[in-house]
Amino acid sequence: MIQKLLKQRAKELRTNQTEQEKKLWYQLRASRFKNTKFYRQFVIEPYIVDFVQRDLKLIIELDGGQHFEEKLKDEKRTKFLEGLGYEVIRFWNNEMDENLNGVLDTLSLALSRRERELKSKTKIIPTLAPEYAKRRAYRNDSAHQEIWDILDSVYDPELPGLTIWDLGILQDVQLEDGTVVVTVTPTYSGCPAVDTINQDVKQALLNAGYEEVKLSITLAPAWSTEMMSPAGKAHLKSIHIAPPNEADEIVCPVCDSKETKVISQFGSTACKSLCQCNKCSEVFDYFKHF
Repeated sequence: MIQKLLKQRAKELRTNQTEQEKKLWYQLRASRFKNTKFYRQFVIEPYIVDFVQRDLKLIIELDGGQHFEEKLKDEKRTKFLEGLGYEVIRFWNNEMDENLNGVLDTLSLALSRRERELKSKTKIIPTLAPEYAKRRAYRNDSAHQEIWDILDSVYDPELPGLTIWDLGILQDVQLEDGTVVVTVTPTYSGCPAVDTINQDVKQALLNAGYEEVKLSITLAPAWSTEMMSPAGKAHLKSIHIAPPNEADEIVCPVCDSKETKVISQFGSTACKSLCQCNKCSEVFDYFKHF
């Protein structure tokens, strides 16, 4: 219920952007800035952030004069988001009005710094799985970028905050004789979440003005965890679900210890197993590698 309200509120905020938000979004939209994809008015439960670059986990917030009075709330919000691995940078509205080039220069430096910091924390710089790279290239070449972006507001009902794109089940978008055809590959045949995803896809597109929508289900090629995006795997870790890896090495999402054990082969859903960390004693789900 909360997620549904947040999504509705985010839609309202996108429709009623401030002049400063419009000005910055013009610079960021469609990967114009540094060939980097940003999202606007994006839900990171329980908050809605102004702009976010998800792969680098960089959030941009624009503040008006009222934020002088909401300093404690902003600090609490920032602390929560930083706890999920995000960096939050803030600009005042008057900076957008009087020094846009300075704002963009600061943002460019932040992106470069964020990329270096994330790489330095990783012993081996990760490469994209071929399956995900293929999906991303197909999406980038699509003539229907607006529809893909709208569907970034549709989440898997069993995994809070994880979009169907990042999960890897959103495969294709086509426009056929005025009807939007969305192709989805469920994680497994008979997945109970499909009906809810069907409703959410249709509602998201209806809200955006697309009246005729059809959801097409395909089982070939079969879904694989290699279709998941790096941002999706990072999100799983942020909600204390160990993300899948090719070697099926289970790493605690809380303390990063590899000293873990499987309690049950089946966790909260069939695609996850229930595990425990021997170091911090945390009990968590591991998203199995398929």
